[in-house]
Amino acid sequence: MPTDGLPQELDRGLLEVAALQARQQREKAEQHRLLRAANLQPTRPDEETLKQLDSSVKRNTGFIKKLRQLSEENFKPLLDELAKLNQTRYVAEVVSAIADAPLRGRDIDGAIQICSLLHQRYSDFGEHLVAALTKSITGRDEAKDALQYKRTRLKILADLLVTGIYRDYSILIDTLRHVAAVNFKADWAGSQSSMLLLSSFARHVSDELLGITSKGLRPFLADAQPVSLQAKQPDDSLAQLVADSKALSTELHHHPPVPHAVQQQLIKILLDAYASASAAFEGYKQTLIRREETYLRIINSRGDLSEHHVTTQEAERSTAEAMQKNIASLADALGKPVPILPPAVIQQTATASSVDILTGKEEDAALSGPFEDEESRLFYESLPDLRAVVPGVLLGNQNVSESKPDEDTSTEMADTEESPSPHASQEDAPDDVLEPQPSAADMEESGEAEPEPEANTPAERQAGQRMLELIKRLSQTRSAKACDDWCLAFCDINSKASRNRLVRELTDVSPMKMALLPFYARITATLSQIFTSIRDGVQAGLERSFRYYKARKDSDLRNVERRAVNARYLSELVKFRSMPFGSFFVLLKSLLDDFAQSNVETAATLVEAAGRFLYSLPETRVRMSNMLEVMQRLKIAKNLNIRQAMLVENAYYICRPPDRPTIEKRERTPLQQYMRHLVHDQLTQDDTKQILRKLRRLPWAENEPYLIRCLLSASTGRYSLAPVLASLTAGLSRYHPSLRTGVIDSLLEEVRSGMEEPHLGTYQRRMGHIVLLGEMYNYKLVDSRIIFDTLHLFLWYGNDNAEEAAVLDPPSDFFRTRLVCGLLRTCGMFFSRGSAASRLDRFLIFFQRYLLSKAPAPLEVTFEVQDLFTLLRPEMQRLLTLEEACVAAAALEAQLEGGLEAIEEVPSDEEDGETGSESGHSGRGNGLSQQAGSQSGGADLMRHELDDDTVRLLHPVNAGEVEVDDEFEREFASLVLSTGPAIQPSALQDEPEETERRMPAPAVAFRMLTKKAGRDDRSRAVQVPANAAIVQTLRARASAEADERAQIKRLTLAADQRAQLENGIKPSGPQLTRIQQPVVQPEQSDQLNDLMRPSRQRASLNTSLGFVFYSIILKPNITWQVGRVDEGGPFMSHGLADDRLDRLLQLNQADVRPLPAP
Repeated sequence: MPTDGLPQELDRGLLEVAALQARQQREKAEQHRLLRAANLQPTRPDEETLKQLDSSVKRNTGFIKKLRQLSEENFKPLLDELAKLNQTRYVAEVVSAIADAPLRGRDIDGAIQICSLLHQRYSDFGEHLVAALTKSITGRDEAKDALQYKRTRLKILADLLVTGIYRDYSILIDTLRHVAAVNFKADWAGSQSSMLLLSSFARHVSDELLGITSKGLRPFLADAQPVSLQAKQPDDSLAQLVADSKALSTELHHHPPVPHAVQQQLIKILLDAYASASAAFEGYKQTLIRREETYLRIINSRGDLSEHHVTTQEAERSTAEAMQKNIASLADALGKPVPILPPAVIQQTATASSVDILTGKEEDAALSGPFEDEESRLFYESLPDLRAVVPGVLLGNQNVSESKPDEDTSTEMADTEESPSPHASQEDAPDDVLEPQPSAADMEESGEAEPEPEANTPAERQAGQRMLELIKRLSQTRSAKACDDWCLAFCDINSKASRNRLVRELTDVSPMKMALLPFYARITATLSQIFTSIRDGVQAGLERSFRYYKARKDSDLRNVERRAVNARYLSELVKFRSMPFGSFFVLLKSLLDDFAQSNVETAATLVEAAGRFLYSLPETRVRMSNMLEVMQRLKIAKNLNIRQAMLVENAYYICRPPDRPTIEKRERTPLQQYMRHLVHDQLTQDDTKQILRKLRRLPWAENEPYLIRCLLSASTGRYSLAPVLASLTAGLSRYHPSLRTGVIDSLLEEVRSGMEEPHLGTYQRRMGHIVLLGEMYNYKLVDSRIIFDTLHLFLWYGNDNAEEAAVLDPPSDFFRTRLVCGLLRTCGMFFSRGSAASRLDRFLIFFQRYLLSKAPAPLEVTFEVQDLFTLLRPEMQRLLTLEEACVAAAALEAQLEGGLEAIEEVPSDEEDGETGSESGHSGRGNGLSQQAGSQSGGADLMRHELDDDTVRLLHPVNAGEVEVDDEFEREFASLVLSTGPAIQPSALQDEPEETERRMPAPAVAFRMLTKKAGRDDRSRAVQVPANAAIVQTLRARASAEADERAQIKRLTLAADQRAQLENGIKPSGPQLTRIQQPVVQPEQSDQLNDLMRPSRQRASLNTSLGFVFYSIILKPNITWQVGRVDEGGPFMSHGLADDRLDRLLQLNQADVRPLPAP
């Protein structure tokens, strides 16, 4: 017996049990030898001696009554009383009392001692007793306990021969032949009792009459030498076991109870019976398999079996199992191989004919398999082989058959008969495999379940303590390896009591442990390889619970949860093939027969958990398909609520997914894959410059649209990448200005489309776009007007009427609130000064009104809004009610409507503050975005040029306020000179206009290039008469274009104001009906002309933002803006940054800023 990996205390406990059994057998053999010697040569008392004993009727009648109640407890008092009585006239009554006594296995030894004393006194007692016992064994008795009665009498008859009460060997041989003389093939039901009598007889006399070592000692005696060699210390139990076994062999060899020829005759009778029963079993097994295959074909073609076929199949399978159990019992006693009964074919494999029925189901063949992935398949199918890793002694030589966990009291009687001591192994005793047993359900309902035996020895108490520890570890088995280790640990303490305890623990699972059901089912399946009682017990318990909950159609939450646990547990057993498929379909069909209330949920749970598995197996596909069709028709026919209908539909489509085209992989060119790889995989904060250089090398014209898509898609779900994307966009815009416009246009379009179709699946993408838009502002790609327009869009879009609001912005939907918080959290901290700060304050009032008009916000939204106010306006007073918010918003709207001029006359200090605020955040990024910012200039996305020749100011300049001093002029002249070397002069832009100013009126100067512009630009002036056709044509075209632009500007401004008024938004810029020429005082104009000496004056109109600004060309390629900063969106200051520019701001509070030349 190998001991590697086994606890030393466990080996010692098993050895103690085996040693105790060997000692008891040796003592029994010695006792029988002494009785045999006394009985073969009895010294009977003479008549004089008998006369001295009590022969009264009263005393003898009382003794005979006591003798009828003979048992292990009262046989010693009966022996003392018998020694005082004279039974000469009552021998017949004594024989009848002993023959009719309800003896059990443990009472036989006491009965043999009484019989020996009677035989030694009365010569005719033995003959009469043997005749009575033989008659009772060979006769027919239809009583309920006849089998138990005959089994005990046959054992007594054998012990009477061993103890020498009779020496006619032919009596026992003939009696045994009579018991074995049955036709196993023709009358198996009648031969069951004979098989049980033979197996019980063989186990009882295996040592003394048959010379066969008991089953419980074979493993120890076979492996005794390896154990002794491996043991670290001498083992007293092992030594005692070996010594007692040798003593027993010596005892039987020197004092055999019967001659060797008689022993061989008895063995031959038993072997012939075993061979006949095995042959009959093999024939019956083949017939059963063929019949089950027929039943399988009926199931696959019709969907189910008739009630008659079901009853017949169950009866035939039960008969085969009973045959196998009884033959296995006799085979164990004789040391022969045990016949194997394969699992029911109706639940295991399909025959070729049944597969032919399934052909033509092309859509089913598309299924990948019963499991979703390889990991799931290994979990359900790759189970450890316990027989290969656990020594056989720990398994108790378990076979495919095993006594059920719940057995009646006759099992205890059989155990006692085989093991004289309660220390004997539980696996050595089953004599009752064919006796009628009550079902586990009947025992549970009647309250007659077998109580757990008490632990009487230290080894049993220690095993019980270890079982409790294993039960505590059961809830920690959350992996396949943990389940396998638990099963190996259980095999170390295997016993009948521990198996029963495990069945109860595995059956009664709390709803809180639903996630452990697959692991419990794996433990059940693994142990069921050897201990089939565990599988049967768990399945029986779950089926009882299933019927119980099915009968109780209440809506109690506790029962609903336990019903779901029961259904999922059964499904897990099916996937481990621990539960017959037929039983699963029977349970499912019972639910479909009463498809209402809680049965709908239970059926959906069964199909959802195990339906795909059964639908993927060839042998169950047709039946599962039929069940699914029936369930779908019932869903349509029954008036199910929405929840139940959804459960049924989900379960159906898990098994049979709807037919839909396979998602085709998008084909991308290698260049597109490279661009996607750079943006999605390699772009990080540290690698932005490298990615920029690589993208610049690509062909730009054809790849720019795809790059825009990559930039937008990269922001989805990757909010931390938004700053890097904005920095990359700013850097690329320096070289490709169209990218900036394309990215912003696409981004704003995505934001608006998300408002129009607010699907739940687009929330993550929409949030990513909003964060990217905020980062675009931080990197000066958009201005604050676009940010505030987007914020206001979140508040009013779709809220014009109740119908649109219910779809686009339901009261309980707060995703727009999350978008507002996300955008302001990204860039709102820069709106702390200037006009942007006031606009943010006004927006927060409208935002609070919007938030209070919706349903109560969830806690996470409330906390997010609180964090936003803490970040942006920690001292701002929050509006608590909708009434307060409406009053504040109404007051703000009234102020906006009546104070347009005041809004236009924003003090210059606020403008400067905002400029500083916005320019202050330009440091974000790695320097890449700042280069892009200087290239792109201000925040305007579109500029339209005006060919006006007059300097235009947003507000009139008072002559008295302008004071030009010499110091200012010197500083300005120094500023202009300092910027001169950095800019290359352009002949095409500057000289023609100066030449035109110096030429006489009748001629117009044109400059003709004789060499491409560069360092040594070669061009010369050409004088064209003013009345020439080319001059007239150019002047007419310029005039027409100027008129057209002026008309377009007026229409655009009017349309923009009208759209804002219709949408309920107060126009943020000046309301102009035409392009006005502000009045400029002559002295102011002279000051400006003398100060700046412009060579060309140019005005442009920003039609998208709704206000007018003016630009003046000071030097080639340098544009200076002179004008009031509008409150809605100030221009960025880029390029030249000199403190001397501040002196220019003193000119009528004007703002002078450099912009790139148009």
